[in-house]
Amino acid sequence: MGTARRLAEPPSSLPTLPAVAARIVTLFASPDYRIADVVQALEHDPPVTSRVLKLANSAYYGFARRVDRLEQAVVLLGGVTVQALALATGVLDLWRDAPPESVRGLWIHAYLTAEGSRYLARRRPDDVGLHPDALFLAGLLHDVGKIWFLAQVPEEYSELLARAKGPELRGEEAGRFGEHHGTAGETLLSAWGFPPSTTALVGFHHGPTLRADLRQAQALLAAANAAAGGTPADTEVPQALMEDLADHLEARRGAAEAFVDALV
Repeated sequence: MGTARRLAEPPSSLPTLPAVAARIVTLFASPDYRIADVVQALEHDPPVTSRVLKLANSAYYGFARRVDRLEQAVVLLGGVTVQALALATGVLDLWRDAPPESVRGLWIHAYLTAEGSRYLARRRPDDVGLHPDALFLAGLLHDVGKIWFLAQVPEEYSELLARAKGPELRGEEAGRFGEHHGTAGETLLSAWGFPPSTTALVGFHHGPTLRADLRQAQALLAAANAAAGGTPADTEVPQALMEDLADHLEARRGAAEAFVDALV
């Protein structure tokens, strides 16, 4: 069965998000979640727990004592970071055949885009209309369609990623797979029950412009994507703020690498 046909199948045939990752989606939808809720969602999933503990004990964080308990790791790392790692684990485990090096690069970019999106949302809270953590989630998953394509045809898509960027990449994706990575990601997230705002941002992170209530969030996501090494984007974000964003992402690159080391 070809990839284009696979992507055209009804949502019931799409890969199912693991139960723990699905629970994380629900937690992200509520900014009032408690740390205990995160621990309860993760404590019976050994692969996720081991990754969380690995991240907490990484050289990047350098805590004075070894972290042995999930509860302690969640407190030290923060609920959003732990939820992001659990969600990324669920996505990664769906497609173990994807080439590790390509996957690593995609996740580092995704994490930096998430960090950048949240940073901009916090700097411009009156403009966004979404909680910064919701924009973090959209940034983390904005390229999930690429991981899906990579798992379907690893060699072919790795070559395409190395050769094509921007509109050229999306045009070739549409020609080969029936849709580009943004709309493929939107298809996945819709099937997995993500909030409509998140699915729309993922589907249209390269445009065209979304409706008025999501327009600013879309612009901030595009700016963060560009700052994290993705497709350059025209943005209304002031140049001074973009420079601050670049400094912020440089400071957070170690966090991104530690996150992906724990994940992959």
